[in-house]
Amino acid sequence: MRRRTLLHYGKDGALTGPGKDHAETSMQALHLRRSALVHVSTLLLQQVLAEPRTGAA
Repeated sequence: MRRRTLLHYGKDGALTGPGKDHAETSMQALHLRRSALVHVSTLLLQQVLAEPRTGAA
């Protein structure tokens, strides 16, 4: 059985979808995704800053 994928189109900052529960779940998923990206970016930045500087004049 093929699962349907719901697409979200926002208008004026509001998510559309089949219901309030669906919109709330979508917002939570988007927030989790954003938090994960911020975490990964922070880890990468820490790694770059921990590397010794070479060629500094």
